[in-house]
Amino acid sequence: MQRLRPLLLSAILMAGCATGIGGAEDRKISTSMVLIVLDRPFFYYGTVDATGQSSRYALVKGTYQPLYEDAKGTYFIGPGHCLGIEDVSAKAGAVEKSKAHRCGIYVPSLSDSSPQVYYYPHQQVLVDGNIGQAVANSIPNISPIAAGLGAGIAEGIVAGIAASQAAEFRFFEHQPPADALRQAISYLR
Repeated sequence: MQRLRPLLLSAILMAGCATGIGGAEDRKISTSMVLIVLDRPFFYYGTVDATGQSSRYALVKGTYQPLYEDAKGTYFIGPGHCLGIEDVSAKAGAVEKSKAHRCGIYVPSLSDSSPQVYYYPHQQVLVDGNIGQAVANSIPNISPIAAGLGAGIAEGIVAGIAASQAAEFRFFEHQPPADALRQAISYLR
C-alpha cells in the first residue's frame, strides 16, 4: 500500500490538471460507468488504389474505457496502440508495411448513428510482420479482478495524459462499413 500511495496521488494530481483542453471546449471528461468490449479483433478493408494496393484495418480486442463525452456521444479509448493499419500489395498479397496507432471508438448517443474510429496520428509504432497476427496476440488473458484493479489505478493517469493531448486526435479517414462496428461491440455496465 505504501508504494501505491504516490501513484494514486499522481493520478489525482494529473486528473485535476487536465482541465482546459485546447480546441475541445465542447468535450469533457466522461463520467460514464459503461465500458465497451471487442471480444475479438475487428477487421475491415480499404479500397484498392491506382497502384493495386489495398489496406486492411484492425481494432484490437479488449476493453475500451470512456474518456470524453460531448452532447452527441462518448469517446472510448482503446488499449495501447489499438488501430492496426496494413498496406497490402496486389502482388500475391504481400504486406508492404504495417503500423499501429493509439485509438478509440466514438459511440453516438443516437442509436441510429454508427460508431466511428478515432486515432492519434502522431502516436504510432511500426509493426513487424502481419498486423492480423499482432492484433490477435496483443491482449493477454488476465483475470477480471486484476484487470479491474489495474484499470481503476490507471484511469486517472490515462485520463490526465489523454486530456492533455486531446487536440491531437481526429476521426480516422477510413471508417468501417455502416453498423459493422456496432454489431461487434458489447457493453459492460
